[in-house]
This record gives sequence, structure tokens and C-alpha cells, in this order.
Amino acid sequence: MSVDEYPITASPEEWANALLALDQLIVEGFASKPLRARLQSKNHPFQKDWGPLRLLQECLSLAGLDADECTDVIEPLKKLHYLRSKVKGHAAGERDKLIKAARTEHGSLSKHFRDLATSLWRSFDRITELL
Repeated sequence: MSVDEYPITASPEEWANALLALDQLIVEGFASKPLRARLQSKNHPFQKDWGPLRLLQECLSLAGLDADECTDVIEPLKKLHYLRSKVKGHAAGERDKLIKAARTEHGSLSKHFRDLATSLWRSFDRITELL
């Protein structure tokens, strides 16, 4: 994602669109089939209905991370996916609460996005290092 793609205005719609694009790039980029195959090759149990983030968490466990470390690595991805579903979804009341919380905690939606992107970068680096 280039600097041009960060939300630069106070527009909640721009922020929501940037979250959607980032989620599509990162979270949806983890395909379930190869993650399941990795777990199967190690005879590690999993459930068929697990999504890519849960499968990824199990793969990280196989790579030697303890449960707390796995959670720490996966949490930014879960947060992004949650935000994307809520701010691009139909729940206007919850969307407004999330926008307000992001602005309160970070000062602006742009700063919130940059902070989240930094967390995601760290997680992605750790995931690629381990897998």
C-alpha cells in the first residue's frame, strides 16, 4: 500500500474504504486451502469450518509460538477484519461508535489507520518469518 492509499481526510467513508482494501490485501490473502494442507501434513487437528485466521494461528503454533504469542501476532489481523466488517457493513450505530473510538484514541481516522497498518506490518513480518 503506497502513501497515496492511506486515508488523508477526516472522511469516515475514505477510512472505511481503506480498511476494506487493506483487509482484502492482507486477511483475504491468506488462503485456507494451503493452511489446511500445512496442518494436515503435520497431522495437526483442525475443524473444516475454521477460517484463514484461525488456521493461520494453528500454523504459527506449529512453528513454535506459544498460545499468547500466536494471539499477539494474529490480533491485528482480527482487528482489521472486525473493523472492515463493521464499518463497511450495515450496522450504522456500531459503525459510528467505532469511528468515534478511533478518533478518540488516535486523534484522527488517518492516524488510526497508520497505527493499525504498523501493527499489521509487524504481524505480517513475523508470520512470513515463521512460515
